[in-house]
Amino acid sequence: ASHNSSAAYHVADSNPASEWSSVDDSDKWIRVQFLKRARKVVEIKLEGEVWPGWSVSVSLNGTNWTPVEQSAPIELRRGNAHLRKKIPNPSYYFHYSLNFSGSVKLTKVELLERQTVVNDLVWPIDRLQAVPKLYVDNALESVELRLRRGLGFKSYTGYIPPLATRQNYRERGFNVASSGAFETSDNWGYIVSNSEWASRNEPNSYIEVQLPESIQIWKFGLKGTKAVGSEIIKNQPKSFILKGSNNKRDFKNIFSTENAGLVPGVMKYFEVASTEKFSVYRVHINSATYGSTVLIVSGFQLYPILDIIAT
Repeated sequence: ASHNSSAAYHVADSNPASEWSSVDDSDKWIRVQFLKRARKVVEIKLEGEVWPGWSVSVSLNGTNWTPVEQSAPIELRRGNAHLRKKIPNPSYYFHYSLNFSGSVKLTKVELLERQTVVNDLVWPIDRLQAVPKLYVDNALESVELRLRRGLGFKSYTGYIPPLATRQNYRERGFNVASSGAFETSDNWGYIVSNSEWASRNEPNSYIEVQLPESIQIWKFGLKGTKAVGSEIIKNQPKSFILKGSNNKRDFKNIFSTENAGLVPGVMKYFEVASTEKFSVYRVHINSATYGSTVLIVSGFQLYPILDIIAT
């Protein structure tokens, strides 16, 4: 400030009882500098008792100033009076100066930037898309409703981690097994050369994953064989049933299809309507694309319903 510089901060201390003032009628000014980046001020708000005519100047370097706005003398009352003045043709500056032609008392100075308003937003399709306020309000209401009803939320992150070897998945609390070993597999159904799980070519073949806890799922993914050898190795699961159990004896059907439509090496996803939690999920083969009962999969994933815990 040009006068009483040590008291200039009073115009920004949010205390209506403090002020910055001049004691004579010589020209006075108070300046604001933005340190990190230039700001586009579109309006200035002043509060105080009495001030004379005033003008606003702007600068990029604090040395070369350009006047942008002037005002005639105005008298205001402390506490309930203020002046808002729009800046014509605003642009970005580091320095803003309020210049007064005589004695002045100010209790507050505000430099207002433009608030960007985005209109005509629609319901989102992509997860990174901007959304309207009503969508957010509805989402919050849905969260509150689901919380009251004790319902959960769909997780889009797979529950099963990468399982490469027996030691790897058992250390994580998982167990993978099949109804029997395929001819090129070891005795627990893993084809090492292709990184796939395979059942024996016999009726009632299956591959299952035992989890460290019971979960409810809303979707699962299945990827068929990626091999390109003989016809039997190229089998894609066609007709199968997904079953769930908590004791490996009593299984309930969760999902079934007669024509899965799998293609080599591509994960396909299937939604389920089950509301129960299971610790064992089994893919039970009925038939494959080449007519055998060998079940070969290179990917299997479960997507759980996450429980809500109120705190």
